[in-house]
Amino acid sequence: MIDKAISESGGYKWPEREDLSKYYTGLYVGAAGTGDAFFNLYETLSDPTYLEYATGAADWLLSVAIFEGQDECKWPSDQYAPDYCTDIIYGASGVGLFLLRMYNMTNNQEYLDYAKYAGNWLVDQALPAGSGYKWEFSNYNPNIYTGFSHGTAGIGYFLAELYEHTNDQIFLEYAEGAGQWLIDIAVTEAGGCKWWSKEGDTPNYATGWCHGPSGTCLLFIKLYKITSDDIYLTYAEMGGTWLINLAIQSGGGYKWPHYQGSPNFDTTICHGAAGIGDFFLKMFNLTNEDIYYEYAEGAAEWLKSVADTSAGGYRWPTFGSYYTGFSVGTSGVGLFFLDLYDPPDKPDLVCYGDLNWINVKPGSKVTGSFQVGNIGDPDSLLDWEIIQLPEWGTWSFSPDSGIDLLAGETVNISVEVVAPNEEETVFSGEVILVNSEDSTDTCSIDVELTTPRNRSIHYHFLPRLFERFPNALPILQQILRLI
Repeated sequence: MIDKAISESGGYKWPEREDLSKYYTGLYVGAAGTGDAFFNLYETLSDPTYLEYATGAADWLLSVAIFEGQDECKWPSDQYAPDYCTDIIYGASGVGLFLLRMYNMTNNQEYLDYAKYAGNWLVDQALPAGSGYKWEFSNYNPNIYTGFSHGTAGIGYFLAELYEHTNDQIFLEYAEGAGQWLIDIAVTEAGGCKWWSKEGDTPNYATGWCHGPSGTCLLFIKLYKITSDDIYLTYAEMGGTWLINLAIQSGGGYKWPHYQGSPNFDTTICHGAAGIGDFFLKMFNLTNEDIYYEYAEGAAEWLKSVADTSAGGYRWPTFGSYYTGFSVGTSGVGLFFLDLYDPPDKPDLVCYGDLNWINVKPGSKVTGSFQVGNIGDPDSLLDWEIIQLPEWGTWSFSPDSGIDLLAGETVNISVEVVAPNEEETVFSGEVILVNSEDSTDTCSIDVELTTPRNRSIHYHFLPRLFERFPNALPILQQILRLI
């Protein structure tokens, strides 16, 4: 891939094929995906050459962005095409996800800015629908899809990720709007739920990552982690229930039809057992419910049973052909096995310190601090937030949440509180924080604030005491010892 890179506009682009000079931009077909591959290589091997080509891909994408106004941008599906897609595969959502990853690695503000411009454009393209929003695929293709690859679920996922990076409520509003529309149109069945793939078609109900619950429910998982709203967990679980109901025992594990009623059973991430198994693994990591791990392992066992070893290694067919790539190829199946073998490192939230103020004048402001840390697995990243604080006083925290706190690191939290207007009172309570990805992982900071009684009465009394008893100093000293 380094040999095939073409330098242009301060970055790099790649042809789609050696015999076809089309330069795609997207995450699954284009420079964003190629850059993401180099990003992963750099993360694993720390070779700066790979970071150079990852940043080169990002910089080329910035150079071909098409602006609408000053704060919206989009990308052509390929460099010279007139179509502008909204989706994860070809469009602004996928490019935006890559730019967010690059921002996390490099702290280059331009990458975050362009991701926000993409988010602004997607907000502008949203179509009100029911109690939420949906999106057309592109300006040349007005089809409305539900799923993760080309539809509303994937767009909503990017907007939710963008909210996590910016705290801009507009992105969360539209991400939840995407989720709400999918809730509106969900078809319930035997305790689970499913979604049709494309608006206006005779409904067929896919199972896979591309158009089925194993992709659509990734949005619900993300929204639940952000908001802790049980409605999102419920729909993620219902999508899982529908897939469990459709699972067919085979090869010592489980397989799934391409869509409900189909005689075809695929293997890949996009529309097969690898993508479905990966969804169950994510649900297990979210809920710690053993049934999800059982079906993730079941998908792996079936994939082992149908692996083709005739070429000297392992490969998996998709509808009779063998591909190498992530989405519909052996690479994606292999990555699912790696994730199952070596689950992601888990963070562990810890708090250090307390907040204790004495003799605080009622109504005055006091300050303090405490620390939040990640004592989890070595490569874990912690997302945290404050979920509860004392009901008395007026509180502010800086910061009040955080993402991607490295294992072994801490962050200092500055606190300001305006004391209640009550004298001679002891106020107590606690500040509670939570791991945003695990609601059972919490920590707390003890709080106590005391206000003194009002001594002004003593000072009004003193002038009269001295006036009547000029030699009253010894008496005054005794009084002061008592108060």
